[in-house]
Amino acid sequence: FLIALISPLQLFVAEAARFVDPALYYHVVIGLLGFPFALMIVLYNAVISDVIDYDETVTGFRREAMYYGMEGFFTKTARGAGSALAVSLFWLFGHEAGKYFGLLLAGPACAVFALLGALVFSRYTLGEGK
Repeated sequence: FLIALISPLQLFVAEAARFVDPALYYHVVIGLLGFPFALMIVLYNAVISDVIDYDETVTGFRREAMYYGMEGFFTKTARGAGSALAVSLFWLFGHEAGKYFGLLLAGPACAVFALLGALVFSRYTLGEGK
Protein backbone atom coordinates (compact mmCIF):
# COMPACT_ATOMS: atom_id res chain seq x y z
CA PHE A 1 0.00 0.00 0.00
CA LEU A 2 2.90 2.36 0.68
CA ILE A 3 4.14 1.94 -2.89
CA ALA A 4 0.62 2.69 -4.15
CA LEU A 5 0.53 5.84 -2.02
CA ILE A 6 4.01 7.20 -2.79
CA SER A 7 4.52 6.20 -6.42
CA PRO A 8 1.88 8.55 -7.92
CA LEU A 9 3.83 11.50 -6.54
CA GLN A 10 6.11 11.08 -9.55
CA LEU A 11 3.31 12.53 -11.67
CA PHE A 12 3.72 15.92 -9.98
CA VAL A 13 7.37 16.59 -10.82
CA ALA A 14 6.46 19.36 -13.26
CA GLU A 15 4.14 21.08 -10.76
CA ALA A 16 6.72 20.77 -8.00
CA ALA A 17 9.15 22.75 -10.18
CA ARG A 18 7.32 25.92 -9.15
CA PHE A 19 8.36 25.39 -5.53
CA VAL A 20 11.47 23.19 -5.53
CA ASP A 21 14.10 21.85 -7.90
CA PRO A 22 12.38 19.02 -9.85
CA ALA A 23 15.45 16.79 -9.57
CA LEU A 24 15.43 17.18 -5.78
CA TYR A 25 11.69 16.47 -5.65
CA TYR A 26 12.09 13.34 -7.77
CA HIS A 27 15.03 12.09 -5.70
CA VAL A 28 13.01 12.53 -2.51
CA VAL A 29 10.07 10.60 -3.98
CA ILE A 30 12.36 7.79 -5.15
CA GLY A 31 14.10 7.80 -1.76
CA LEU A 32 10.73 7.45 -0.02
CA LEU A 33 10.00 4.43 -2.21
CA GLY A 34 13.15 2.69 -0.99
CA PHE A 35 11.64 1.57 2.32
CA PRO A 36 8.46 -0.03 0.91
CA PHE A 37 10.41 -1.72 -1.89
CA ALA A 38 12.82 -3.17 0.67
CA LEU A 39 9.86 -4.42 2.70
CA MET A 40 8.37 -6.01 -0.40
CA ILE A 41 11.58 -7.90 -1.14
CA VAL A 42 11.83 -9.22 2.41
CA LEU A 43 8.12 -10.01 2.63
CA TYR A 44 7.83 -12.19 -0.44
CA ASN A 45 10.80 -14.29 0.69
CA ALA A 46 9.05 -14.85 4.02
CA VAL A 47 5.81 -15.76 2.26
CA ILE A 48 7.43 -18.31 -0.04
CA SER A 49 9.08 -19.91 3.00
CA ASP A 50 5.68 -20.19 4.71
CA VAL A 51 4.17 -21.76 1.60
CA ILE A 52 6.99 -24.30 1.33
CA ASP A 53 6.65 -25.26 5.01
CA TYR A 54 2.87 -25.55 4.68
CA ASP A 55 3.23 -27.71 1.58
CA GLU A 56 5.60 -30.03 3.46
CA THR A 57 3.08 -30.31 6.31
CA VAL A 58 0.27 -31.20 3.92
CA THR A 59 2.16 -33.47 1.49
CA GLY A 60 5.18 -34.69 3.44
CA PHE A 61 7.47 -33.65 0.57
CA ARG A 62 10.01 -30.83 0.37
CA ARG A 63 9.57 -29.19 -3.03
CA GLU A 64 11.59 -26.01 -2.71
CA ALA A 65 12.99 -26.29 -6.21
CA MET A 66 9.51 -26.25 -7.71
CA TYR A 67 8.46 -23.22 -5.67
CA TYR A 68 11.63 -21.24 -6.28
CA GLY A 69 11.54 -22.17 -9.97
CA MET A 70 8.01 -20.81 -10.27
CA GLU A 71 8.94 -17.75 -8.21
CA GLY A 72 11.78 -17.04 -10.63
CA PHE A 73 9.49 -17.54 -13.63
CA PHE A 74 6.83 -15.17 -12.32
CA THR A 75 9.38 -12.60 -11.13
CA LYS A 76 11.05 -12.49 -14.53
CA THR A 77 7.70 -12.40 -16.31
CA ALA A 78 6.61 -9.46 -14.14
CA ARG A 79 9.89 -7.63 -14.79
CA GLY A 80 9.45 -8.14 -18.52
CA ALA A 81 5.83 -6.98 -18.42
CA GLY A 82 6.83 -3.94 -16.35
CA SER A 83 9.55 -3.05 -18.82
CA ALA A 84 7.13 -3.47 -21.71
CA LEU A 85 4.59 -1.25 -19.94
CA ALA A 86 7.22 1.43 -19.31
CA VAL A 87 8.39 1.35 -22.93
CA SER A 88 4.78 1.55 -24.10
CA LEU A 89 4.12 4.57 -21.88
CA PHE A 90 7.32 6.24 -23.12
CA TRP A 91 6.45 5.51 -26.75
CA LEU A 92 2.84 6.68 -26.46
CA PHE A 93 3.32 9.71 -24.22
CA GLY A 94 6.98 10.66 -24.58
CA HIS A 95 10.20 10.43 -22.63
CA GLU A 96 12.34 13.31 -23.80
CA ALA A 97 12.54 17.04 -23.18
CA GLY A 98 9.31 18.75 -24.11
CA LYS A 99 7.38 15.48 -24.35
CA TYR A 100 7.88 13.63 -21.06
CA PHE A 101 4.37 12.67 -19.92
CA GLY A 102 5.23 8.97 -20.35
CA LEU A 103 7.88 9.33 -17.67
CA LEU A 104 5.39 10.98 -15.36
CA LEU A 105 2.78 8.26 -15.94
CA ALA A 106 5.20 5.52 -14.87
CA GLY A 107 4.55 6.35 -11.20
CA PRO A 108 0.76 6.08 -11.31
CA ALA A 109 1.03 2.91 -13.42
CA CYS A 110 3.29 1.43 -10.75
CA ALA A 111 0.75 2.45 -8.12
CA VAL A 112 -2.08 0.64 -9.90
CA PHE A 113 -0.14 -2.62 -9.99
CA ALA A 114 1.10 -2.16 -6.41
CA LEU A 115 -2.49 -1.67 -5.27
CA LEU A 116 -3.61 -4.78 -7.15
CA GLY A 117 -0.77 -6.75 -5.57
CA ALA A 118 -1.64 -5.44 -2.11
CA LEU A 119 -5.27 -6.44 -2.59
CA VAL A 120 -4.29 -9.95 -3.67
CA PHE A 121 -1.78 -10.24 -0.82
CA SER A 122 -4.37 -9.04 1.73
CA ARG A 123 -6.10 -12.40 1.20
CA TYR A 124 -2.96 -14.27 2.33
CA THR A 125 -3.83 -16.08 5.55
CA LEU A 126 -1.00 -18.57 5.92
CA GLY A 127 1.16 -17.94 8.95
CA GLU A 128 2.50 -19.46 12.14
CA GLY A 129 0.38 -22.30 13.43
CA LYS A 130 -1.53 -22.95 10.19
